[in-house]
Amino acid sequence: MSTPRVPDSVHAKTAQQVRQEAEAERAAVLASDWPSPLPLERTDELPAFPLDVLPPAARAMVEAVAEDLQCPPDLPAVLALGVLAGMCRLSRVQIHPTWFEPLCLYMLAVLDPASRKSAAFSAMLSPVLELERELVDAARPEVAAKQSARRMLVDEQRSAEVAATKPGGKTDPKQAAREAEELARQLADTPEAVLPRLTAEDATPEALSELLCRQGGALLVTSSEGGLLRSLTGRYAKSDDIPDVLLKGHAGEPLRVDRRGSEALFVERAHLGLCLTVQPDVIYELAKVPGAVGRGLFGRLLVAWPVNTVGRRRIRTDAVPERVTREWRLIVRAVWDAAGSKPEGASLRLGGGALQVLDEYRERLEPELGDLGSLSGNVAAWAGKAAGAAARLSAVLHLAANPEEAAGVVGVDTMQAAVRLVEHYFTAHALRVFDELGGSGVIPEAHALLRWIRRTQSQRFTKSEAQQKNRSAFSEAREIEPILALLVEHQYLRVLPPVPNDNESRGGRPRSPEYLVNPRLHEPAKQAPQVVPEQWRTRVA
Repeated sequence: MSTPRVPDSVHAKTAQQVRQEAEAERAAVLASDWPSPLPLERTDELPAFPLDVLPPAARAMVEAVAEDLQCPPDLPAVLALGVLAGMCRLSRVQIHPTWFEPLCLYMLAVLDPASRKSAAFSAMLSPVLELERELVDAARPEVAAKQSARRMLVDEQRSAEVAATKPGGKTDPKQAAREAEELARQLADTPEAVLPRLTAEDATPEALSELLCRQGGALLVTSSEGGLLRSLTGRYAKSDDIPDVLLKGHAGEPLRVDRRGSEALFVERAHLGLCLTVQPDVIYELAKVPGAVGRGLFGRLLVAWPVNTVGRRRIRTDAVPERVTREWRLIVRAVWDAAGSKPEGASLRLGGGALQVLDEYRERLEPELGDLGSLSGNVAAWAGKAAGAAARLSAVLHLAANPEEAAGVVGVDTMQAAVRLVEHYFTAHALRVFDELGGSGVIPEAHALLRWIRRTQSQRFTKSEAQQKNRSAFSEAREIEPILALLVEHQYLRVLPPVPNDNESRGGRPRSPEYLVNPRLHEPAKQAPQVVPEQWRTRVA
């Protein structure tokens, strides 16, 4: 039995009804009110740096720099810890008979552009650079003499080798060979003399490895633009590997550098410190490097993501008093004299009370590392090193407050301060970082698309149009889809219901989706007050 034919008028009427319903739905979207867009980033306030954990001279410098530059105190505070740890070269703290932690810290502050990072670096690192210049000036004559003597040894050894291969010459070949062997032994016992270095900046991982070995295993990498981390986002963007120097340098492990055409360099204990600031986009790009999370680079970072003060800073501020700068210089020098200038550094241990405080923290920490804990997942790699970080910080704070006790015992109060710093400050900021990494690359690109919308004053646009106008960011249409979805979710955009046309009803290619822009996006930004909230300067956890 054949199916009865449906008249064409019925199909035409149905298509017309569908179009009318789509037009009504579209009109409703156009007429509906808009809420305020939701921020793309998390807005929950992170804890401020607990300044009371710092020794008085360090705290005074941090507060003075924050006041002068109108930057969050977290920035100079993180730099202060990085500097003090950098002055503890090759020092370590003993926790248990077989558990030692080197006093090297990987300090990182994440700040938006125009946050006065360079000025803060100049203020906090000035004593280190001044000390480095003095060490270089003092060592230059002796290093030049040693380099000259070694060059002469090299020339003599080469001449002896040539004579050993030319029978019938003025020198007996066998005697020349013995002289060449003896000179070779002298060269092996005479390493190349180099000028002392305390810091490095923007070095490649390979150059950093060699420099670290030549400096006896200890070095502090400093950069206000995160040069070292930026280099990883380029060369290692698609690699599961992370340079050994960044992993072994944090753990205090042996490091060997094989050089083409020359002897290998080796240090028994690599001691690398990082004191860096970066913009958020570096964090997003670094998260795309497979080995950065997988091999534990992020797990080694103590990150601060302070509140952004740009737009709310006072213009007239108090300069850093000379007395405060002088006392900061003295504390940096004192730590260097007590620990950094010694071939093996300082050797500290935890007192019984301090060890109990640390063990109690480890007991609180352990359940949170499980599958249902607040520190599970990717952040577990960081949390697993949190207790060790607290021990390192306690020893650095102890030396900064008591530089005369280079072989001393860390007390209860200092350990409590270090645990509080890790448990309540750095843990919260680490969670923020790993939370942001979950949307790696999406948020910066969403901001880029919003800037295009504001610049063009767009009221509506199609997906195809947005992709074509932003080809540098989105080479293909599919790349822009998650960005548009994110902006829809946060109420910046709405998808306009499509109205089918005759071409689509005949099986033609559908039109590109069309988006409506929240008109609040084009409202002038409110002028922020020229005042820094009091809690930015005085908040103490």
